[in-house]
Amino acid sequence: MRSHYFLSSLILVLTVVGSGCTHPPDRLPGLLDIDPIYKPLAKSVPAAMTTGTPIDMQDYCKDVPKIPVGIEELNKKIKEHPEDATLYLKRGRIYFQSMISKTVSSNSKGSCYATEHGDLARTDFDRAIQLEPKNASAYFERSKPFMVGGVTSSIQYLNRAIELDSHHSEYYWSRAVSYSTMGKYDLALKDITVGLTLTTDTVERENFTFLQNKIETELRKNTP
Repeated sequence: MRSHYFLSSLILVLTVVGSGCTHPPDRLPGLLDIDPIYKPLAKSVPAAMTTGTPIDMQDYCKDVPKIPVGIEELNKKIKEHPEDATLYLKRGRIYFQSMISKTVSSNSKGSCYATEHGDLARTDFDRAIQLEPKNASAYFERSKPFMVGGVTSSIQYLNRAIELDSHHSEYYWSRAVSYSTMGKYDLALKDITVGLTLTTDTVERENFTFLQNKIETELRKNTP
């Protein structure tokens, strides 16, 4: 599930913090395989949320190029092969990864190029879907937070991704997180159950188990 977990997991952490639960920063679900340039910010997010300290990105943004690494090369390839959906997906992922590190601190001084990169990522994912309407990965990328108008839209894209390819645990993970934020715990638990059957990776299973335990705790609290 790699870096795709990061933002969905961030939403989960927001929910957890809001409910008074804690999870050690080094054990945050999904805080893995993030591009090294973004790791300092990613690790600062839990502390900022729990202490109320704003994230100062002024110095951080100085080291973040407006054009992310790899974009120029992909621009050339897309110019040569404008009908290749995989190239748009690759470029969209780079823009998305660049965007999320700034969006999480959009209320600080250094929101950098979050809006611009978010729009570019969304455009690339839409183009990939247009070129390959049966590409499950394209729908999954488009389902991510900040790529859609809300959780309901995210679930719609995830439903399509799972309809096209039901063998990716990360699809079920993302939908389970989305369902949990909506309070649809029964649907979230079903996705967790399926997701656990699709992966043997220790960290991925810990992610699912963490969310499962949180949901079960919430259900016990609401049981008379």
